[in-house]
Amino acid sequence: MNDIMKNKIFIVFLIIIAGASLFTAYKMTAYKRMPIEIYVPCGMIVPFQEAIRSFEAENRGVKINAHYDTGSLLVRLILNKAKRPDIFVSPGDIEMQNLIDKGLIETGTITELEKFNLVLYTSASNPAGISSIYDLTKPEVKNIAISDPRFNSIGNYAKEVFVNAGVWDSVKDKIIFTDSPIQALTFVATGKSQAGIHYDTCPFETAPQKINVESVKIIQKIPQEYHSPITSKIAMLKDCKNKKLASLFTSYITARPASKTSSSKVTIEAYFPFNEEHKFVGGYLKTFEKKYPGKVSVRLIDFRTSDGYDEWRKTGLSCGGVLINGKSEFDINTPDGKKTIRFLRRLDTFWSREDFEKVVAAELALPN
Repeated sequence: MNDIMKNKIFIVFLIIIAGASLFTAYKMTAYKRMPIEIYVPCGMIVPFQEAIRSFEAENRGVKINAHYDTGSLLVRLILNKAKRPDIFVSPGDIEMQNLIDKGLIETGTITELEKFNLVLYTSASNPAGISSIYDLTKPEVKNIAISDPRFNSIGNYAKEVFVNAGVWDSVKDKIIFTDSPIQALTFVATGKSQAGIHYDTCPFETAPQKINVESVKIIQKIPQEYHSPITSKIAMLKDCKNKKLASLFTSYITARPASKTSSSKVTIEAYFPFNEEHKFVGGYLKTFEKKYPGKVSVRLIDFRTSDGYDEWRKTGLSCGGVLINGKSEFDINTPDGKKTIRFLRRLDTFWSREDFEKVVAAELALPN
């Protein structure tokens, strides 16, 4: 065999080996090429956005498409519109059970996520003078808004509270059953109802963009003995199209520690290009975690990075800025009257440390 023939055979051999290697690599990563879709209650937007962003960053090429809405509406999309996400997240027992009853959930994949407590809330003005669930029996209280307990976990747990507290017979004729928990919040915020019951962090902390936090006031933490344990859940649907990736993401999110958002009363998020010119802003903001340990959490998002830029654009900010519990604009009292301040652009030029500290202190002083 001459040298030319040997070289040809060797080249063909290399091509075969390379092709086999590429095919094996493709087979190993094929599941990562197919995106998965996940349905998430809108009250859990913040922790899921963070988890998805981290998971995609750690698994290059993977894409997770999240659809956020009220849990009961997501269930209706699945039941009535034949939508089939890969993963469903339930804010409690009711939404998940409604899908289990229709044989749509892979029950062996159901995993618990966050635990919640309940709070009684009123409008910011609280004209009926409500201070506890027992005040709901007063004649001044005409309407109480809770989401329909047949389709919404929050409404189901709220009814449990009324029954176990011994006030159900006195309040049942006052209750307005709403289509969703957000609608109940809106009824109370606008004065159509005097009070409601909701989760403690969801959406007050984990989806602050869903409500105007200044329009409602948390009055009481409901004693846990008045209701069943409340836990959000995640599961794969039987029609899941990419079970391997769905399983990896489920394992990833259930292994993550609870989000700081749900344990800190004040969340500060700063969006800047954290170069030498802006590094001092991050240093200043981080002092609040030391000043208020466990009560204030600080996130610094550098929008020069790809992930940081995407997150910054979602806030709607047109320049660098700081959000406190999801807002950049606040009214504060001064010797000259009320003043509107915006924590946008450069610290010490467009906004002051004194004003920022006043707002943080005011947010910490709000009732739990």
